[in-house]
Amino acid sequence: MPSASVLHSNGDAFDIAVKRGHIVGVRGCAGDRINRGRLDPKDLFGWRGHR
Repeated sequence: MPSASVLHSNGDAFDIAVKRGHIVGVRGCAGDRINRGRLDPKDLFGWRGHR
């Protein structure tokens, strides 16, 4: 499921992996013009606090 970071003003793009209605992981979108597939720690691990 494609999404964008709400933690930053530049809106890093990433994909969200969902299993049985729960987020199980994220990864950066390689084709994104802003982050080019890279994610910072907030984007990589911030979703874990919302379980």
